[in-house]
Amino acid sequence: MAVVTGSTSGIGKAIALEYARQGAKVVVTGRREGLGEQVVAQIKSEGGQGAYCRTDVSAKEDVLALAQFVGDTYGVLDILVNNAAPAALAREADGRIGDISEDIWDEMWRTGLRGTCLCCKYLMPLLVKSGRGSIIHMSSIQGLRGSGWDAYSMMKGGLISLTRSMAVNGAKHNVRVNCICPGAVIVERTEQLYAADPKMEQLARLQSLTRVGRPQDIAWIAVYLAADEAAYTTGEIFTIDGGVYARGRLRLPEMPAV
Repeated sequence: MAVVTGSTSGIGKAIALEYARQGAKVVVTGRREGLGEQVVAQIKSEGGQGAYCRTDVSAKEDVLALAQFVGDTYGVLDILVNNAAPAALAREADGRIGDISEDIWDEMWRTGLRGTCLCCKYLMPLLVKSGRGSIIHMSSIQGLRGSGWDAYSMMKGGLISLTRSMAVNGAKHNVRVNCICPGAVIVERTEQLYAADPKMEQLARLQSLTRVGRPQDIAWIAVYLAADEAAYTTGEIFTIDGGVYARGRLRLPEMPAV
């Protein structure tokens, strides 16, 4: 049984769909109810089992309601994917620390860090109950390297540190905690925005594999980290970026953060 936050679109949606295809019961969450119901409908149309629970992860009452829903409906939780991230507007308004408004800092912290911590805090009892819980944080290569987006890098770097610390504490309960750091991944919004933009070709050339990522590329590693085959894997940071990080210091074209 899996909960995927921020799964009404993009990477979260791809993970939720693939978990369902692999046989998991999936709770789709996010603030956009219409999109959430569409994801659940697709899960069911493919023969899977899913439900939608409207959740703003930065709101304690929403997370408590999510935990109550999961407990009452399923009784246990095996997988928690913390994928919810700040709105695109917040990322696009990011930049140098001296230029960023306090509202942007607050949004990065509130959704990306506070929201993740709230989900872990209130869903942890159900993960412990499963006897083999797996938590997956969605960070970014921008949390590993200088990106020029100070607030976004702070948020994603915090998730990396949280992964390692939680892995130590979770081990005694057989709850594994790992982190995925995607590189450039084209989702619905950015695909339409940059379909004919020359920056896309430039970005693709920076990848050792000479293409940008797709949400499904990230979904496959999320499947592995949730599976019994990863039972000896915890506290690890998985960089899935087509080989960009391996190539060292490269200046990326100015693209929306993932």
